Amino acid sequence: MQRLDALVTGLVISAVSAWYSILGLTTIFSAAFWPVLVMGTVLEVGKVVTASWLYRNWRDIPTAMRAYFSTAVVVLMVITSVGIFGYLSNAHVSGSVETGNDRARAAFIDDEIAAQVNAEAAAVRQLRQLDSAVDKLIELDQVSKSVQLRQQQSRDREALRTEVRRAQDAIASLRVEKSQAAASIRKSEAEAGPIRYISALVYGESTEDSMERAVRLVIMMLVFAFDPLAILLIMASSYRARETSIGLMEEATKFDSSGKIQGTSDVIVPSTRDSKGRFKKKTN
Repeated sequence: MQRLDALVTGLVISAVSAWYSILGLTTIFSAAFWPVLVMGTVLEVGKVVTASWLYRNWRDIPTAMRAYFSTAVVVLMVITSVGIFGYLSNAHVSGSVETGNDRARAAFIDDEIAAQVNAEAAAVRQLRQLDSAVDKLIELDQVSKSVQLRQQQSRDREALRTEVRRAQDAIASLRVEKSQAAASIRKSEAEAGPIRYISALVYGESTEDSMERAVRLVIMMLVFAFDPLAILLIMASSYRARETSIGLMEEATKFDSSGKIQGTSDVIVPSTRDSKGRFKKKTN
């Protein structure tokens, strides 16, 4: 049961690490998605099979083969780790870019609001100037002229009022957009809350630079724990399978009182194995 648990867990972790590694490699080599997908899948299967076979046959194979297989497994583990690092780094960078875009959009909206406020203020000033001209004629008791002047100003006044209304509508619309951008920024900051606390815990500060370093630290921890754990679990299942197989052989072997296997002339010491896991024999 322990062997099955280790094997299933190791295979699941290996499959998940392979998936994220392949996604990361496809972002690095984006022009060759399907070739990278096929290559990564085949190499991941080969890595798992090689690691398991190498552990079970370590003492029985030539040194050169042992060295090559060991190197191949280590190199493939590094490639898998690089792919996982690429995937997680790309996810972090994408989030940072989105937040940066929201901040840039909010700054642009602020500039647009300021421009519309200035346009509204300019139109209001011109309306006040027209009103001031009419008021001066009224103060001089030239009412008829003031009425005539106001009639002459009617088109200009209407255009200025239209400009004020347009600016006010634009300001209202821009403020809605700014609130949406601000909400998106607050959401991104909330999502970055855990890494902010990790940065403060590890580096004693939560500046942008320290947060970037904290993100890299977390990614490296995941990378070093992911694929090596899968390989070790698969090796552990192979170890348990070997021990179980040898135990069953010992239990199934019957000995007589002199230490011989019944029906043979070989003398075997029960429950004793050599360095390769085989029964030890005594010579008569």
